[in-house]
Amino acid sequence: MMKSKKGMVLFECWEVKNDSTVQCKTYRLKGIDMQEEESVKLVLGSSGISYIPAVNNQNDGKAVTFKLTSSTTKRFVFENAAHDFPRRVVYLFTTPGKLEAYIDGGPKDAGNRIKYTYQKIN
Repeated sequence: MMKSKKGMVLFECWEVKNDSTVQCKTYRLKGIDMQEEESVKLVLGSSGISYIPAVNNQNDGKAVTFKLTSSTTKRFVFENAAHDFPRRVVYLFTTPGKLEAYIDGGPKDAGNRIKYTYQKIN
């Protein structure tokens, strides 16, 4: 869950689908209105791990594939240099129950960065 300064709350609900796929739905809650924002698949394939989001009202709702380019136990970086924005998606596990993420234009264009901070809820 992430709370924004505008009174909006984002929820990401992750579910293991099978041995090679984890799926997520992101919802926006503002007041009593809840709307699906995006769906994401993490897929393990022969060429590695892919992060595949489809964002409502962006890219005609079509999914875009980002490849895992680096990882540690606490940091995962997915990139797609051919995409307009974002070109990079990064997840950082900072403390137990807390996740920070950001999207930006990639290593050469990180100035236009959008940050997200999530808190685990049960």
